[in-house]
Amino acid sequence: MISSTLLVLLLIPTVLGWGKEGHYVVCKITQEYLSEDALFAVKQLLPDSAHGDLAALCSWPDEIRFHYQYCRDCHDSDGRKHKGTFVLVTFCWGCTSAPTCWFYRRPRWKLDNSSLAIQRNITDIWSNDVSIWEHCAHNYTACPYWYASESVSLACKFAYRNTTPGSTLKDEYFLSRLPIMEKRLAQGGVRLAAILNRIFTSKTGIAQA
Repeated sequence: MISSTLLVLLLIPTVLGWGKEGHYVVCKITQEYLSEDALFAVKQLLPDSAHGDLAALCSWPDEIRFHYQYCRDCHDSDGRKHKGTFVLVTFCWGCTSAPTCWFYRRPRWKLDNSSLAIQRNITDIWSNDVSIWEHCAHNYTACPYWYASESVSLACKFAYRNTTPGSTLKDEYFLSRLPIMEKRLAQGGVRLAAILNRIFTSKTGIAQA
């Protein structure tokens, strides 16, 4: 058993993310890039209802946290006494802002196909970028400032370009930004996997020592 750890992978409380479908795709990609130790740890944390599939819970910020009420759901007036509690919160680390991009509702099998298509790009046209996406300077576990800086730059360059407040975005807008969105989903999946690999590889090593 991995030593008790409180794992919170959470960016900014008011962040606008990918939505349910995007988070599903990110976590499908993530699971393919987990190390053996990290995959074991993640499956230990998942409830039986997830059937070992991380993506099954990645809509947490869309379905649970969206309806969160502090006093009702998580409030602990005695503070954090149970240090052995595991908390796994998955966010798309590759995109801290997707303010105008959208995913329409798709059947689950189509989302699986989307994640497979993006994974093929990761091993093909983006293969030389993977090590850069995974890297975090100074051996930090995560680099949220760098991830956010990328997102701000891309938002200004693509998301907000040629748009006006209150306008209805059409298919041309979506299709022209689709390659950028797919790459950001890929980055999110690879980076989340890298973070979990760094966390659980070290934890497993300590537990086995």
